[in-house]
Amino acid sequence: MDSEEQLFQERYPEMLKMAQLLTSKTDAVLIGSLGTYLTYPQVLAARPHDVDLFVEGSFDNIKKIIAILKDNGYTVYSWQDEISENFDFSILSGRFYIRGIKDGLYIDATYEIVGLAFEEIRKYVVSSENILALNKEGQIIVLDLCDREDTAKRVSLLKKLI
Repeated sequence: MDSEEQLFQERYPEMLKMAQLLTSKTDAVLIGSLGTYLTYPQVLAARPHDVDLFVEGSFDNIKKIIAILKDNGYTVYSWQDEISENFDFSILSGRFYIRGIKDGLYIDATYEIVGLAFEEIRKYVVSSENILALNKEGQIIVLDLCDREDTAKRVSLLKKLI
């Protein structure tokens, strides 16, 4: 087993646990490579290495996500600023996401995607392993908005699925 596969095997239970917890206890849906891995693994060239969520962007929901991450041992950041007890939540606007980090595992909760409201993506949600993830159409919508070279291939493969 190579080191990348070993790292995946070590982190995968934690990735699943946190994705299930966050999508069941908050307004969040799994996106990114872990979401693709759970729903359409055949389109991925590599194993997922982090947890990406698209979340409803109200302060109450973001605060719930932060509390869950911290309760599970994650240090939470908005960019370079650690989110601590006296954090100024007004600076979150325009920063797009918060990040939880524990033992090298990243959990990114994106609350702003330009051109996409959280409510719009809800109709594309499916459940996989008790985790709310996006179906093929939802993944294509989100990936198209990312407009990155590494997502273009995944979009192409998803579009070929029946």
